[in-house]
Amino acid sequence: MAWLRLPFGALGRGTLVVTVGLWSRALLQGLYLVLASRWLEASGYGLFSGSASAIVLFAPLANLGMGFVFTDYAARRNISLSVLWSQVLRLSWLSTILIALVVVILAVLVLPVRLGPVAMALIAVSELIAVPLIAVASAALITKGRAGSAATAVGLVPAVRCAGILALMVADAAASVQLLVAVHCLGSACVAVWALRLTRGTLAENDPSPSGKLPSDGRMLKDGFYYALGNTVGISYSEVDKVFMLQALGAETTGNYTVAFRVVAVLALPISALLSSATPRLFAEHHTGAGRRVLKAVVASGLCYALVAGAMVLLLAPMMPLVFGVSYITSSHLASLLSAWLPLSVLHVCGSIALVTSGRKALRLTVESVGMALIIVLNVLLLPCLGAEGAITALLSGECLMSAGCWFAYFACRNDQAEQTK
Repeated sequence: MAWLRLPFGALGRGTLVVTVGLWSRALLQGLYLVLASRWLEASGYGLFSGSASAIVLFAPLANLGMGFVFTDYAARRNISLSVLWSQVLRLSWLSTILIALVVVILAVLVLPVRLGPVAMALIAVSELIAVPLIAVASAALITKGRAGSAATAVGLVPAVRCAGILALMVADAAASVQLLVAVHCLGSACVAVWALRLTRGTLAENDPSPSGKLPSDGRMLKDGFYYALGNTVGISYSEVDKVFMLQALGAETTGNYTVAFRVVAVLALPISALLSSATPRLFAEHHTGAGRRVLKAVVASGLCYALVAGAMVLLLAPMMPLVFGVSYITSSHLASLLSAWLPLSVLHVCGSIALVTSGRKALRLTVESVGMALIIVLNVLLLPCLGAEGAITALLSGECLMSAGCWFAYFACRNDQAEQTK
């Protein structure tokens, strides 16, 4: 079957597989977005998305970076993957449950405009327990070389959610944010159970006898904490504006902005696929000193794609009211403005992953914390006077700062290291 082999390397093949999976997921997420936004209309969807964003802010922190920990330790230790997985999964369960409890309590006590406590708890089960566990499973599958299984695990989440909301619509159920939340949670939980079982079986296949020593729980938690904080800041900065917007501008404006952002974010999925496939290689090759060539290829291909995707956003933006409904008429203008976010996001996330895979987690955390602080301050200052355009200004400003900061830190540290080896 050699004629079926693709004419490029393992990184390209892995990226293609994950990209196909993520594009399939993107189509399902797009369908889910269309169904949910049309069913609830702008005000209902804005209330749902603004409330969910308050929970999603903490999603990268929920599993304490155990996906990165698994990839990192598997790359540099001759240990049993199934044994490592058992330890990682146990710590992931502990952290997700504790963080979900804390976040729900804080959200209920702090936010004046939100869904009820039960709905917030269901969103937390989905976004702070089920989805982070799926992310850890996906990272483990990619490390094992099963990119297709990883893409399937991630893509099933919107598929099951779509099936749920379609069932509600076929049953002619009255539009209800609470019903949407229940479907959202049930879909995530079902996929998480399946993904964890799949990962356990896959990692047990041809697993060598362990010859290396497993790290302690304390060591894993310490390493994972830096990954988790960095991921929380590096991902949640793009969600925090929706929380502020719901409080300051109301549900309808939040709904229009969220739909515009989600459409643009869907087009960024191939970039995520590229980084997911490259991360194990960058971790492994950092220890051999051969990772710079891969990093250059990732940055160049990511930027080229981002420019094409930005042009696609500008072409498709006028069609948004036709797809999502007349209540989303301002989404077209917002999506056009957000097209500039794509190339800036590529520069930022590539610089961020360069720092992480070269062992500079603390530097990444510092740079992105400053960037997120800038975004929060600008949202507070600009939303009352500029509306949704103020959130876009804050987002683009933060991306510029984080891109410059990550790459400056990376090259500065690399030059210092070169000087020390002379």
